[in-house]
Amino acid sequence: MRFSYSNISTFAQCPYRWKLQYLDKLKTIPDCAADNALWLGLGLHKGIECGVEAGIAEYKSHYNLITDDHVNFIMQLEYQIPRVLALLPEGGEHELEIKTNDYVGFIDYVHGDTLYDFKFSNNVENYLASPQLSIYKYYLEKTRPDIQINHLKYVFVPKIQIRQKLKARPPETLNEFRSRLQEHLEASEIKIIEVEYDMQNISQFQMCCQQLKTVKSFPKNPSKLCDWCPYKAYCE
Repeated sequence: MRFSYSNISTFAQCPYRWKLQYLDKLKTIPDCAADNALWLGLGLHKGIECGVEAGIAEYKSHYNLITDDHVNFIMQLEYQIPRVLALLPEGGEHELEIKTNDYVGFIDYVHGDTLYDFKFSNNVENYLASPQLSIYKYYLEKTRPDIQINHLKYVFVPKIQIRQKLKARPPETLNEFRSRLQEHLEASEIKIIEVEYDMQNISQFQMCCQQLKTVKSFPKNPSKLCDWCPYKAYCE
């Protein structure tokens, strides 16, 4: 089995979920919420690589029905993708696949000696503490000796999460809400933050990979994250 960063982090979060997802390979019903982090992330990545229209098409492709809520997030993609592109240097490589005998990963963007990872998220501190980019650098340089990475950077695109004021008197109309959403978008800031490479992260990651090859026990790990777990019904 090849391991990825998300694979290992899932096991750390909940061994039982890891078993259901990676060993049993159980399928779940996709989350159709308009703010689905995975679909928004894919839309953002596609838009940065191929343009706004391609990003919107990618986001919409995961839904059978597009509602007003989805259109509200399409507005965010339309506004933020060009802003990201204006901040990035041109001519780099998108979606680099890294693959070894025991590792697989995809890097969002590499330009020269800089590795970029895009996040459509407000959870900045959590990502800054993550070993993800150190792991990417290590395996990229191992598989692509023509590339030397000296800078690791996250690109944080803020997700605007305001709601339409339907209980106000009078209720906020959709047009009024979208005007307010546009104001929040214009006031938002895209952050590019560099993190330091940490070789200890690689040692810990490789140790976890070795442990997973022989692990036999997969206990449940109840936490506040359970409410967002696609396998929650299997626990209940």
